[in-house]
Amino acid sequence: NLSVVAKSFDFDSLERDQNLGSTVAMIYGIIGGAASVLSGCLADIIDRKRFLFVLAVIGGFSSICTSRALTFEIFALCRIGAAIALGGYLPVILSLIADLVPSTERAEALALFTISGGLAGGVGNALAVFVTPACGWQSAYLAQGALATSGACLLLAWLPNPPCRLHHDRE
Repeated sequence: NLSVVAKSFDFDSLERDQNLGSTVAMIYGIIGGAASVLSGCLADIIDRKRFLFVLAVIGGFSSICTSRALTFEIFALCRIGAAIALGGYLPVILSLIADLVPSTERAEALALFTISGGLAGGVGNALAVFVTPACGWQSAYLAQGALATSGACLLLAWLPNPPCRLHHDRE
């Protein structure tokens, strides 16, 4: 799929590897890592359910915007939002799992979360392989954004919002 994106930006193979491979990976590593540290701290002091909703909307919106990027610079800027969402949601979800699931069942819950994340990524990549040739690379980002935004609304309606154990431990 990166080759298809590279063609739309008129990249040769070296530019594809540098820009879509290295630069975007660096965005995810640096920005996503910083977002992860910050959201880990915030997960202990703010409403995690709403925070997770905001992160999912940021990720969804950035993917929808990515689908409309006409230049690599805009594409990279849009991926910053996705990096913030991806890096940010992991500590929040792990914190929620810790507070929602009894300690005797936590290992299974964390394993299920990890497996489902891997499966979702695999299914998404497989679908993109089939959708991209027929509908263009933008369609994969558009679908991802629509699913993330829809999922955010479901989270807001469905997900319980337990009090953070950290607050109880301090009292």
